[in-house]
Amino acid sequence: IHNQLKDQLKIPYDASGSTDFQRTTGSIGMTFSPISDLTLYTNWGQGFLPPATEELAQNPDNFGGFNKHLTFATSNSVDLGLRGQLKTELNYDIAGFFMKTKNDFDRYRISDPLRNQETFYRNAGSSRRLGLEFYVGYTPVKPLEFQAAYTYSNFRYTISQPIRVLMDDPNIVKYIENGNWLPNSPLHQLAFEVQYDLPRNISIAVGTQMLSKAYIDGADIETEAVKGYALFDSRIIYKKEIVGQQLELSIQARNLSNKKYVAFSEPDPGGNSYQPGAGREFFGGVKLRL
Repeated sequence: IHNQLKDQLKIPYDASGSTDFQRTTGSIGMTFSPISDLTLYTNWGQGFLPPATEELAQNPDNFGGFNKHLTFATSNSVDLGLRGQLKTELNYDIAGFFMKTKNDFDRYRISDPLRNQETFYRNAGSSRRLGLEFYVGYTPVKPLEFQAAYTYSNFRYTISQPIRVLMDDPNIVKYIENGNWLPNSPLHQLAFEVQYDLPRNISIAVGTQMLSKAYIDGADIETEAVKGYALFDSRIIYKKEIVGQQLELSIQARNLSNKKYVAFSEPDPGGNSYQPGAGREFFGGVKLRL
């Protein structure tokens, strides 16, 4: 990956300059199937993420020019897992991964009254990310099917000394500490669905999606954290063959209980932002397979 940029700003003063971020990365993987219904796999890979043009153009030292304090972020990761089938009733997929990152990106603001509404970017230490993903599909009898998926995300900062969370209000003092949780990364995520096929090509399904709490920034302030929530969904599907073609009609309802929850949080240095999720929603769908 090669990302080279030139800033040719010369009026009203010379702030021209250039940056050049480049790195060669690689990955390697292997799969092994000792029997037809079981596959083991593992992968190792590197990551490289240069600063975006917008991030470089926000220069905290001057109006115009590049942010000279910003560099690229890197990662190394390994994952391993297995997937397979037990008879015809049970399908499963289990995977785990471990990742180490360096020079993660972060946003901040400064207290200068002329620029305290601008957002700047910096490299805020490194992290260690440990994860586990699990999926199972089970059909005990032909009309009935269960599906479940679970994700465990243990993402923590690994830094040698505390990093202050820079806000546009100098009276707000908080720090990213070694071992703190990464923002917007719920520890637990679970999805579950059960579907039953009725006569006359009709299927009904109900399910739930659950997320645990997540911190809004690396300071891990409990009062600022996004609360965990659970949403319940349902759908009805009708299938019919018309002139040799498969027609599928569906009606789906999301968030049946009309739960109030935060769908997305943004750690804004000028004041945290909590974006509300949608209330009860209904959708209709038509699918024709030719």
